[in-house]
Amino acid sequence: MARGVMSTAHMVADPIFSFRNHYVPEHYLKRWSGGTPRVWTYRLLVPHEHVQLWKNYSLESIGRRNHLYTRIREGNESDELERWFSTNFECPANLIIEKVVTGEPLVPDDWRTLARFVALQDVRTPARMTEIIESARDYLPAMLKEVLEGAVEDIRAAKDKDLPLPVIQDKPRAIPLPMAVRTEIEPGAETGTLRIETVAGRGYWLYAVEVLLTQTVKLLESHRWTVVRPPVGMKWLTSDNPVVKLNFYSNGSFDLGGGWGNPGSEILLPLSPEYLLYTQVGKRPRFARGDRLPEPLASQIQGLIIKNAHRYIFSDQIDPAVPNARPRVVSKEMVRMEDLGWAEFHGAQTKAEQELHD
Repeated sequence: MARGVMSTAHMVADPIFSFRNHYVPEHYLKRWSGGTPRVWTYRLLVPHEHVQLWKNYSLESIGRRNHLYTRIREGNESDELERWFSTNFECPANLIIEKVVTGEPLVPDDWRTLARFVALQDVRTPARMTEIIESARDYLPAMLKEVLEGAVEDIRAAKDKDLPLPVIQDKPRAIPLPMAVRTEIEPGAETGTLRIETVAGRGYWLYAVEVLLTQTVKLLESHRWTVVRPPVGMKWLTSDNPVVKLNFYSNGSFDLGGGWGNPGSEILLPLSPEYLLYTQVGKRPRFARGDRLPEPLASQIQGLIIKNAHRYIFSDQIDPAVPNARPRVVSKEMVRMEDLGWAEFHGAQTKAEQELHD
């Protein structure tokens, strides 16, 4: 299969529909499990104070949501994206991460595979879903306007040549925007109404994910990456939002809004308790592969991993420093509302996507 091209041919014959979608892959979390089927987890949102600070969750049960990546194709549920993630990103990366932790040499294509895994883990999480859907309010109007203007030109050209009205398509983009076209043009009429609609929900997010992982991912593949270790006695944590994208500013401030191609942004992903993947956009790595970072810098990075977490922080052991670094939110109502939202997620998103095309 060509890199970056989604194929669904191999999916047709497989009768097992994948709807339990792990946004933190089991094979990734397994490196924090210490050879067991469980991982120590610190929850950032709990219903009451009596919830223990650290709990050993099974790898199969944590970091997943049902139907997170399910698409509606011609009225039917499709798990094509989940399988594409596994085939083109997760499985290749798992092999390379194993080479990292065992100290085997890496070739250039191995680094590109790791960069692609960074891209996947950056865009596939619930935290990023929320971010992309919220940003749609800024981007969608201009995108729809572009499609609409192109459609109007095509319709005018067809009418001038007395041809059948063309099918309205999202021609400016290689991957078309999920949308519905409503036309009201009476036979023989000179004017009519053309309306283009989309839904800023799961369908739009998964569209954005596909664009990022087939086109924008090339930015990450081009960077110079390295793998660094913590100082002796320290272990890297990870989280349910594990890709940290850092911007440092000249006044000493920073934010976690770095971009894949933003010059100077630092991007990192823990690969195991002992190894962390790192790059700085547009620059050579400051450290050689396998270098142990000085304690102040390693502690700063650990703090960023903690700060970037969404709902869970994972560790290979109980870490008493985490609750002080990131106190959890205690709210029975917030937990109830979030659980309710996820319980209704698939049904609500499916209904919205189907109504769009009715």
